[in-house]
Amino acid sequence: MKKQNLILIGLIIAAVGVCGAGGANLFPTIAGLTNPEQPAEYTADNLFEYINGAADVFIGYDFEHLFSMTYSGADGQSIAADIYRHADPACGFGIYSQEKPREGVFLPVGTEGYYETGILNFFQGRYYVKISAFDLGEHDRKTLTDLAQQIASRIPDAAGFPEILEAFPRTGRRPHSEHFIRRNFLGHGFLENAFICEYSAEDHPVRPFIIRADSQSAAQSMVEAYLEFARSHNAAIDQKENGVRFVDPYHKSRGALSMKWRDHYIWGLFSNDTATSERMLSAIGAALPAGKHTE
Repeated sequence: MKKQNLILIGLIIAAVGVCGAGGANLFPTIAGLTNPEQPAEYTADNLFEYINGAADVFIGYDFEHLFSMTYSGADGQSIAADIYRHADPACGFGIYSQEKPREGVFLPVGTEGYYETGILNFFQGRYYVKISAFDLGEHDRKTLTDLAQQIASRIPDAAGFPEILEAFPRTGRRPHSEHFIRRNFLGHGFLENAFICEYSAEDHPVRPFIIRADSQSAAQSMVEAYLEFARSHNAAIDQKENGVRFVDPYHKSRGALSMKWRDHYIWGLFSNDTATSERMLSAIGAALPAGKHTE
């Protein structure tokens, strides 16, 4: 039997203890494969050296640190494990949500992960983990899943989606459609920290959003900036107390925007069906927690 098959069939992710400082404790050992004693490390200052043009996307989600380790075998096998740490769990989820596929093989690894041949990515708390492999053959999925589960067990953050996603109604929600946009939501520099879900509809998808500002005054500033933008483009604004409806000049094809706000939350959706908009916004508003967020 080839040495490669011996390694892959008998692949064991060793549950060893802390194997060093500088992020090395996040990486298990793999029987039959070798790895450096310490992972490579990157910060926002030099991340571009590792992922080039993609660095700006990660930095836009408040990236803090990357630990990277490559395991290698005598017959050409290799597994690269990259562990990205971001500022908070919302950003860890957010960068994962930007890269996950619309449809795919999703796995209960960490909080959630997805597998494609040679790739397994997942997130847990502030951490986004990307694992890629070469020449693992028929044992590819099991090998990557075992490694991912061992890494997840070493991550200090608890698993779980951002709690605010519970405010989106479950009925009709498309599975795995949740996203988080850290900055420039809807193409507007004054909108940030937006959570999104997608719902099935006969004519077009409905994508309600919830913006979680840092404070009530920050939320009010976003609303005022948005209304000023709409006025500057001569949009007709139907405004009521803590609620507004108008057509965003940047998104005319999506229908009118219905939007409400309370405390440090802003929520809304685009639809020409006012009844659908009102039902959805009322459901979200009733489910939103009161007081300042703690995530």
